[in-house]
Amino acid sequence: METRESSGENEPWLRMALQPLVIRRAALYAVVVGAILIAINHGGALLAGDVSGNRIVRMVLTTAVPYVVSTLSSVGAMRAMEARSQGFEDPNGVRCEIR
Repeated sequence: METRESSGENEPWLRMALQPLVIRRAALYAVVVGAILIAINHGGALLAGDVSGNRIVRMVLTTAVPYVVSTLSSVGAMRAMEARSQGFEDPNGVRCEIR
């Protein structure tokens, strides 16, 4: 059973993750979802004026989470579509036939 990895046509994960469309989508999600998470997790402290260096680091990490999740999801979807278009097994182990 041939997989996409053995086909020699597997685009490196990092190259896919650095495509402008993937970056723009992930950045948008990071801003929107990150702002909501920051308001939920740090809103009270921000309103009270408690903005320490430690809190800023945690807020940046809070925003990084949706960025990473979006990037992983986008690259995973792109790889699955690529596998299906080539008739190879997708990353979830489902055999994809071209019809």
